[in-house]
Amino acid sequence: MIPSDSDVAHATNATASAPRQKRALRVAGYAALLLMLGASIYAGIGVRRWAWDAAQDIRFMGDIHNAFRQGSRAADQGYLNVYDPLVEARGTEGRYGLDYPPLRLLVVTEWVKWLRVQEPGIERWRNEYALTWPLLRLNLAMELASVLGLLLLVRLWFARQADALGEPRPMRAWAVGGLAAVLLWFNPALMINAHAWPQWDAWALPFFIWALLAVSVKHFLVAGLLVAVGAMLKGQILMVAPVLVLIPLLRGQWVGILKLALGFALGVVLVTYPWLLRDEPAVKAVLMVTALGTLAFWATGRRRRLWSSGVVHVAAVLGVGATAWCAWWYGSSMAWFYVGWRGPTDNHFAMHMGRVGNLAGLLQSGWRWKLRDSVAPELLGFDLPLRTAMVVGYGLTLAWCGWCAARAARHRQRVFLVAAIGPWVLMFALMPQMHERYLLWGAALSAAFIVIGVKGLLLHLLITGLASMQTLSSMIGGQRGPYPVLHSFINGSLPGMGWALLMLCGVLMWLMWQPRHKHVE
Repeated sequence: MIPSDSDVAHATNATASAPRQKRALRVAGYAALLLMLGASIYAGIGVRRWAWDAAQDIRFMGDIHNAFRQGSRAADQGYLNVYDPLVEARGTEGRYGLDYPPLRLLVVTEWVKWLRVQEPGIERWRNEYALTWPLLRLNLAMELASVLGLLLLVRLWFARQADALGEPRPMRAWAVGGLAAVLLWFNPALMINAHAWPQWDAWALPFFIWALLAVSVKHFLVAGLLVAVGAMLKGQILMVAPVLVLIPLLRGQWVGILKLALGFALGVVLVTYPWLLRDEPAVKAVLMVTALGTLAFWATGRRRRLWSSGVVHVAAVLGVGATAWCAWWYGSSMAWFYVGWRGPTDNHFAMHMGRVGNLAGLLQSGWRWKLRDSVAPELLGFDLPLRTAMVVGYGLTLAWCGWCAARAARHRQRVFLVAAIGPWVLMFALMPQMHERYLLWGAALSAAFIVIGVKGLLLHLLITGLASMQTLSSMIGGQRGPYPVLHSFINGSLPGMGWALLMLCGVLMWLMWQPRHKHVE
């Protein structure tokens, strides 16, 4: 039977309309995603302001009072003149009464200067939004940067595994990324920490997320630079940063490791050059060597753009090298390192700070162990301090995370995100000297676990619950506080909830290990 002309025309029109319908559905899907994200951000901003007001009577004000004191000191003495007198008076292993790295000290210094303009003669911070909103807005900006970064990161790895399996689903990848972003944005542990407490722990989140994204697309120089700048705000990022080195190391990407190191050194130099290059001739020498060397390299190259990767890497090498040489030749100060990075370890030499549900809390509560106690000297034949044993234990789990992340990256598996983010949870669970707030990072970043499905979502929710409870434990006061029932419940669960956290860590480390797909990159 020969089809009529009308049948042929109808089939042709149907075939032609199919791509248009798919495009229309795709556009509608993207529009719905943008609408959801926009509405979520708008609602989240309102919830954050509500969190500030709701916590008026239970706010933990010790940290922000300390920020005001340190900012006042820097404003009075001069921002660049704070570190050196402390090291000169107490040496390189002293307790300085200050544990702010350079960029955090700069932020609180500018905040205090702003306060003095708003209220001349102010001598003490008051529990008022009008006096705090610049810091809260900075927290908000860091959270928004984290949300955007996590959206792109989750979308990237979801799409990679789909492509590896021959199942490209671009709209679904964006949808999963959007869901992870919303989970991060509305994370209660993050809101409590950044807008009810308030603290500045959220400042580390965007730098790690974007550094992990940079490693994922092999922009290692950018990743190292981001880690260094983030560490100048919150030094704890250095405790998990080795996983970013292990990923290229275990994949044999030696050039990537060198670029990571170069980016990190460049970030340190850019932030601390006022201490490293204390004389004007040193600054001029570094600028001259960097500029002339970079121009010479560009001029001798063929068809090389001025901002090509080769030129940028050469400029970074020359800048870092010239800074190191001039710092040695003209003299420099490393006081920022001793006070801002090394000092926090000496200032808080205890098993833990606050009511903490982790391994350190369990050991101290149940067996009265302390950091300097020796672990099984009869069995080992030598003295192994508990602090060293706990650091080594965490290091082994960190190596496991790096190995699993490198393996997942090689085979384009979504579980890469679980392995790369896992150290934030393991750090709090296994390391000593943790504050009760520090599980916040694992709770917020574990929103990316949604990439592996419902089990990842459940793990994220459980970690978030533990993080929120431990943060609230230091805010709600005693039995005579405004929430006696909640206080009784949370404090009755500490440090026993550390057992639950350790079990979750076991599940987390098991989830990192996934059999590879048949498709191999």
